[in-house]
Amino acid sequence: MKFLKVTSLALLAILSSNVQATDIKNNNIVAKMTIDTKTMFLQLIKTSDELTAEQKTCIDNIDMQSQVNVVEKSMENYFDEAELKEINDFYSKPAVQNMVDASRQQMFGHFGLQFAKKSPEPTKEEFEMIEKAFTSNPTLQKYLVYNGSKESSSFNKSVDDFMNTELEKCGISKSKEQK
Repeated sequence: MKFLKVTSLALLAILSSNVQATDIKNNNIVAKMTIDTKTMFLQLIKTSDELTAEQKTCIDNIDMQSQVNVVEKSMENYFDEAELKEINDFYSKPAVQNMVDASRQQMFGHFGLQFAKKSPEPTKEEFEMIEKAFTSNPTLQKYLVYNGSKESSSFNKSVDDFMNTELEKCGISKSKEQK
């Protein structure tokens, strides 16, 4: 089994994305961002020269769409309907989308991934609005704690476990430093 070294910066990139590929019921933008970013993470892994053509094809066949319901159900169990709407409304704002996209592009860009459309970075005023929302809004603070959680009920933990299992089926494992 091959071991790949993936830097912690790449792992941080899992936090955001706005790729237009995921089919989401209930318009859950966080589920979309999660699955799309993790799909991009798989594409980053595919850039490794250590992988065989067979392993790269195997990565292409990982069905991340199967994890959309996992994210949605996990969030529905942790947040009430009003909180989900508030989170969704926040992440639907153009300034927030720009920040998420610019952050994702910067993080993945460090690894040589290019994007067809460059997102504008938020203005100073937009960034301050976003920062204030995360520091003063209890629902967004709750989301940040939940998003970073490694508990078994966390959607990130569940989807990461799925990805790791699928990568192992492809003969790929995280390096020892990353476990």
